[in-house]
Amino acid sequence: NWSLSLRVSKIPVNGYTIWGASTLTGLLLWLAWPVGPAAPILFVAWIPLLWIEAQLSTKRSGLRFFILVWWACLIWNVGTTWWMYYSTAAGSIVAFAANALLMTGPWVLFRYTKRLAGVSWGYLSLVLYWCTFEYIHLNWEISWPWLTLGNGFAMYPEWIQWYEYTGVFGGTLWILLINLGL
Repeated sequence: NWSLSLRVSKIPVNGYTIWGASTLTGLLLWLAWPVGPAAPILFVAWIPLLWIEAQLSTKRSGLRFFILVWWACLIWNVGTTWWMYYSTAAGSIVAFAANALLMTGPWVLFRYTKRLAGVSWGYLSLVLYWCTFEYIHLNWEISWPWLTLGNGFAMYPEWIQWYEYTGVFGGTLWILLINLGL
């Protein structure tokens, strides 16, 4: 919606709004995760991070963007897999930080691709990079399937009957495309 984009563009860009948007993404992803009925939040959870990228896209702020994405992913990781702390405190802290770091990779590659190839290719690359990340993360020795985006609809099996054909990655694609579309 054009009027919505105008209102969003008038949000003052400062440290508080940037960090707030990053934190909001992490909290939205955590709230949408399957132990409650809030999965529809997944359709807007990545928008604050996309807003951050748009605000920082004209600046040489790669490290800042990296840290903001990592922070959002860390909140999501800790909020949804906090129970790992009961097995080993040090191991879970390392796992939270490392998994958030891995999740940051597709976003950094997206930003780089967007700068080199343009906006359309950039957004397409985000979908491709994230889906590739999830596929690799599911099929290697230290897989972490719990935070695959498509798993966010576990409380709504009636919504995802078509997973029988696409697998959980169909849900990931659905979430990413709606976030980008909005």
